[in-house]
Amino acid sequence: MSTDVKTKYEEDKKYIIEKLSPVIKKHVKETVLEEREDLEQEMWIKVMEKIDLMWEEDVPGFFEYVEKLDKPIENSGEDI
Repeated sequence: MSTDVKTKYEEDKKYIIEKLSPVIKKHVKETVLEEREDLEQEMWIKVMEKIDLMWEEDVPGFFEYVEKLDKPIENSGEDI
């Protein structure tokens, strides 16, 4: 991962954490006291897994997407 991409990844992760932190804390308070810490940790594990998954996906950029729209759809040889 290049330095620019890594910086963007860290910035995105920090932003998501800042936005989700109050939401997670609010919902954790709805469970029994003994389970709160474990629940919060599990929620953060899931959030981090999803962030990593999103960054691993090979999603085309805007111009790559537009370029694909301009290409004709290839027929696989099957009659429709």
